[in-house]
Amino acid sequence: MKIKYDSSQPFQLQAISAITGVFEGQPDGADAFDAVLQSRSVRGSQVRLFDEIGAIGNNLLLDDDAILENVRSIQNDNGIAPVKELDGMNFSVEMETGTGKTYVYLRTALEMAKLYGFSKFIIIVPSIAIKEGVKSSLDGMREHFTREMGYSPYEASVYDGKNPEVVQSYATSTMTQFMVMTIDAIRGNKNTRVIHQERDKLNGIAPIEYLAAVNPIVIMDEPQNMESELSTSAIKDLNPMCTLRYSATHTNEYNMMYRLDPVDAHREKLVKSIVVANAQQEGSDAKPYIKLIDVRNTPKLQAYVEVLVRDKNGNVGRKSLWVNHHDKLDIRTGNSIYEGYTINEISTVPASVEVGSQGVLMLGENWGGNEDQVMREMIRVTIAEHIKREYLLRDQGIKVLSLFFVDKVASYLEYDDDGNMVDGKFARWFDELYQEERKKSRFYEDIMPEDPSEVRKAYFAEMRKGGKTSFVDSKEGKGNAQDESAYDLIMKGKEKLLDQANPVRFIFSHSALKEGWDNPNVFQICMMRESGSENDRRQTIGRGLRLPVRQDGTRVFDEQINQLMVVANESYRDFANNLQKEYKKAGVKIGFVRRSEFARIPLHDDPNSTLGHQKSNEIWECLRRRSMIDDEGRVLANFAPNNIGFTLDLPGDLQKYHAEVVDIIEGCKIDKFVKDARKKEKIRPNKEVLYSPLLEELWKRISHKTTYRVVFDNGQIIMAAINAIKAKPELKPLRIEVQRHRVLLKRGGVHNDGMVGEATHDLAGTFELPNIISELQDSTGLTRRTIVDILIGSGRLHEFLKNPYDYVQMVKSAIKSVLAQVVVDGVEYEKMGERSYELRNFQKDSDEEAERFIDRLYQVKNQQKTVTDRLALDSATEQKFAEYLDSREDVKLFLKLPSKFTIPTPVGDYNPDWAIVKEVNGVEKVYMVRETKNGGEREDELHKIACAKKHFETIGMRDYAKSTPDDWRV
Repeated sequence: MKIKYDSSQPFQLQAISAITGVFEGQPDGADAFDAVLQSRSVRGSQVRLFDEIGAIGNNLLLDDDAILENVRSIQNDNGIAPVKELDGMNFSVEMETGTGKTYVYLRTALEMAKLYGFSKFIIIVPSIAIKEGVKSSLDGMREHFTREMGYSPYEASVYDGKNPEVVQSYATSTMTQFMVMTIDAIRGNKNTRVIHQERDKLNGIAPIEYLAAVNPIVIMDEPQNMESELSTSAIKDLNPMCTLRYSATHTNEYNMMYRLDPVDAHREKLVKSIVVANAQQEGSDAKPYIKLIDVRNTPKLQAYVEVLVRDKNGNVGRKSLWVNHHDKLDIRTGNSIYEGYTINEISTVPASVEVGSQGVLMLGENWGGNEDQVMREMIRVTIAEHIKREYLLRDQGIKVLSLFFVDKVASYLEYDDDGNMVDGKFARWFDELYQEERKKSRFYEDIMPEDPSEVRKAYFAEMRKGGKTSFVDSKEGKGNAQDESAYDLIMKGKEKLLDQANPVRFIFSHSALKEGWDNPNVFQICMMRESGSENDRRQTIGRGLRLPVRQDGTRVFDEQINQLMVVANESYRDFANNLQKEYKKAGVKIGFVRRSEFARIPLHDDPNSTLGHQKSNEIWECLRRRSMIDDEGRVLANFAPNNIGFTLDLPGDLQKYHAEVVDIIEGCKIDKFVKDARKKEKIRPNKEVLYSPLLEELWKRISHKTTYRVVFDNGQIIMAAINAIKAKPELKPLRIEVQRHRVLLKRGGVHNDGMVGEATHDLAGTFELPNIISELQDSTGLTRRTIVDILIGSGRLHEFLKNPYDYVQMVKSAIKSVLAQVVVDGVEYEKMGERSYELRNFQKDSDEEAERFIDRLYQVKNQQKTVTDRLALDSATEQKFAEYLDSREDVKLFLKLPSKFTIPTPVGDYNPDWAIVKEVNGVEKVYMVRETKNGGEREDELHKIACAKKHFETIGMRDYAKSTPDDWRV
């Protein structure tokens, strides 16, 4: 199967334009070979290299001031505090794991090639795992990008010390080139690195010189793992035109251009929500329990052990602590069952601790616990959840995968006395429990293979020794040959796992499947090992956050399906708190309200504009003053939006954004996207309403399918664009401003004694003019004739000579805004005989009990009014509307329309919120559809609503409207 990529996802387009926009104003034709020799990046020996190599490289002609202006504008639009000055030519993009980071940076590069002629890109990654993932993406996305661009858009190569000659074709090609390499290929001792050695096959030139000659754009994937001084120096040797940095967790935020953090991603439903199921022993151990977790020799020799600690209230629970040589555990724990348990010896090689007369405890071992029973139960929970999901999703073409992270390879496979590989205890338990769970229903037996060994597979790092292959506890990121062979197996077969015909559904690994590997159809992750590293939980959930795909390669956007269950051996609260700490250490604030949190709220009177960083900061300060958040942005008890009479009391005009601000703060809480599996409630169908004539009549009226076409008059576009350009503010001409200040020299230093004169000089006619017609053609799709008519008709063409680059951007913005509106105005719908979502399918989907989380469930008071006893809602506004409909006596039926109920529009599919039946004068029935909004919608949302109105008019449903808290319009 092949995954289908969506080229129109707004958040990805925003991330792409955040980088391409940095170079707005770069003149056309700057990619010509001759021009490179005159670029500011070519110095001294590089001119010789160009002659010898015949390299074709990137040629940036834009100066730092122009780039800084672009950067500040983009940052403000994206709700990021604008920088005062450039932090070098580094530009950062933060994207949560699973949101298509690789797709974004590859498409960004292709857009830069198309817009500016930049053609040479080097992708640098920290490990072999990520390198394999990028290679797979370049291969898998080629067909998609070819279809999008209309031609084969790139060539791709991989550099390592075994094939350094690939740099020659890379440097001299006229096509857009991607080269992928690990940081280890270029950093380190220059005397031993192949990349720095002169090669006979390269005409006596070192590979690094070929790469440096083309002034490449360097793309760093996971740059936080390549921040050392050695890595920074190695990247500098590549002589990059600029460096683009992509990660979910940046260590250093160089010129942050776009941010989609975990809160944003979960709020926009771009990744799976996280559900935590915990398997833990309840009650105190009756016998001494001790487990060795770690050993260290700095600052001194210590052992990290898990033991039973009695707190000041007398409660006993497991706790981890560092112990020293000669420590008495009964004193350290306050628990008398450890009498006689003294730390006699601590050793780092091998990692172990000798305890009293009990003996030696090795790393990872424990005495006195019930670990085996707990881990066995974790396997059972994972299998049971998997089979239940497989049963629910199979007919939708969604294959379910589960991933087990084991404590050590020996738990899954062992070697007998003859050296033969045999099943370890986890594999044996799995086979027993799988058969038990499969037999619980004949439906399960029908869909799941009988032989458990068919459905499970293990991915571990391989080690070959003496002609034999063995598997070891791998460590991610070392990039050695041992990892290379393991990742050949992992990466190249990844998409095969998505095929329902492939029997493998359960995958066991130690640490080989970490950063760099994921699969969209992982729905369960079982953590059967200690969460040791400070990023362990974050990396673990990252393997399954991506939205799932069907057998036809299309993505699934149903939030009730898109849930990742993590089976952990710690409580939900501990998991959530520790995950929050991991993110915080990585610089990502989860569960906190950022100062820029509200910057992207669209203005009520201008949906094309947002509140921006300054207004967002005002709101944040107001919340802090009113003790709704603390100095870090943590939400406090005073924020209680469910209390009667609650108000944020925002200053001035900002109060009208009250509903949006409340929803955003609610969405920042960690329990909004990390949920406790035990806090699910059943939603039960009301069959009397579900199969009623009233619902049937409502469905007949609202569910007709339509098709659309867009009709517009070219003259209308020209006039609208002319008027839009005329309405734009006047552009200031490019000029140099000279100021003269008197300087006084005193013993205290140099002082400014005031300005004594100033002068300005216009720069009109002193610079190269871009090809305005071609640039506008490429960005708008309009004909040359139409563009010429617009430019002449606007009466502002003279401004092009004074400030060409700002003029082009102004015209481009005006035309694009007009085109979007013209498409909506010109859309015409035609009714078809089919239904968009058949009533029988809706009844089938609603007829069984469903489980939902209680954080946004509304308990319906008048059960005869809707099809379920509770409603799963998306926002506080929806909850208020549901309460309003429930309380209205004249409202006889209301439905929260399911996500499968969609209407096609030119700007994307649209899912309306509510269908309502109201009674007038006790007799007449009025059928209506409503969209609940706060009043501040993005432009694309407004366009969808406008199109939906035309759709409903076409099928005879004229009562369609937008409902807001100020006017519900029912």
